[in-house]
Amino acid sequence: MLTGFVEISTNRVFWCYMYNLGNGQFSVPTYTQCVYSAYSGLAVGDFNEDNLDDVAFTISSIQIYYSTGTGFYNYEALPASHCGGILAIDFDQDGDIDLVTNAWEGGSINHHYYLENVPGNGFVIHDSYYEHYMGTLSSADLNNDSYPDIVCTLGGSTFGVYINLHNWTMEQHIVPFPFYGEHHQKSCLALFDDDPFCDIAIARDTAPENNLTILYNDGSGNFSQTPVSIHDEVIPSITNRIQCYPNPSQQGFDISYDIPNKQGVSQLTIYNLRGQKILRTEVHGSGVFHWDGRDAMQNKLPSGVYLIKIDTLPGQSTTGSVSKSGVNW
Repeated sequence: MLTGFVEISTNRVFWCYMYNLGNGQFSVPTYTQCVYSAYSGLAVGDFNEDNLDDVAFTISSIQIYYSTGTGFYNYEALPASHCGGILAIDFDQDGDIDLVTNAWEGGSINHHYYLENVPGNGFVIHDSYYEHYMGTLSSADLNNDSYPDIVCTLGGSTFGVYINLHNWTMEQHIVPFPFYGEHHQKSCLALFDDDPFCDIAIARDTAPENNLTILYNDGSGNFSQTPVSIHDEVIPSITNRIQCYPNPSQQGFDISYDIPNKQGVSQLTIYNLRGQKILRTEVHGSGVFHWDGRDAMQNKLPSGVYLIKIDTLPGQSTTGSVSKSGVNW
């Protein structure tokens, strides 16, 4: 179990590890200070083929901590450089785990460092640079040749696709991508259709439209874009839709609600934890419904947690919960 964090008061960067004891418990954390003062990405793999997982992370270089089974020893695989993300993949398909990172050199110059794993001799560095900004790296076989390729998403109106040419170089494709004012982009690679080529899904945080796009890969570096959502489907938080007070309570609850479909009739339903319906009533727009803690037949209910569901837009609902304390009403 690994983590990385910054000590705010000193700006020092640490990472720590805890051993799984096999009984649902972990050992006391062991903390290690990073050599440099900037933490970016982390990857795990058995880099020296001793059946123990090692740790590689990008700070202002690439640092590898080889596991001994009871601790770690440090090796600098790439000297000081402004590194971003890191991937632990078998880049050359020779059976061991290599490393890939990108590094910003200023402006739009983005280095890709491919670290060839040579067991017993550390890593051999292969360096390429591209006219493209640094971004988040992900990897999959995009052209069905069994070699891992790379996608670099950075936010904005383009992303980079890098096809593995099997000689420690990549063929770069810059793919235009509509920008809808999002604050962040997240991507993943997976098979979304019935061909053997990995496709790309990109989600846009806070985008007012097209906040999820699937880019279908034809296997030759071309991607057809299909927006999945055409409006903002970010669901407001539950506390903005349902508020219950006091909660917990012995004397009943005021359930405050705000329903997007203000012109229609919605159903407010209360369930117990077995999923049994306790009470159902109609509500409109915004308002407050007082529940006295009884079922539809006015029977007193035992103490416990009860779930509230309001059907809002077609196919959507909002939920909340209340806790009835142990005093009978």
